[in-house]
Amino acid sequence: MDKHAARDAIVEAGWQAVRDDGRVRTELLEVAYAEPRLRQLFPWTGMMELHFSRCTEQRWTWDIPYIQPATDNSWSSGPVEGHINRIKILKRQMYGRAGFALLRKRVLLA
Repeated sequence: MDKHAARDAIVEAGWQAVRDDGRVRTELLEVAYAEPRLRQLFPWTGMMELHFSRCTEQRWTWDIPYIQPATDNSWSSGPVEGHINRIKILKRQMYGRAGFALLRKRVLLA
């Protein structure tokens, strides 16, 4: 097996690993894989983004732009973050006062 065939096998295994990973939407993977120039690069994922590298070993390079999913996500963590912030504020206000029972009542009733 020559160098190019070995590299192609590693890149194809990388594409299969990204498909099996499930962190990137399948539509995005299909579109990226259909592009011949991208298909030759080693893919890897991070934060629901699809990154590419010319290097096939660890310490992948960041010299190639990555593909980020569109920002039309139907979910947001905003409401959850608001509740967490509210609970933290209540906790700070209650520090040094009555015990856990009163803190629990204030969290549930506030």
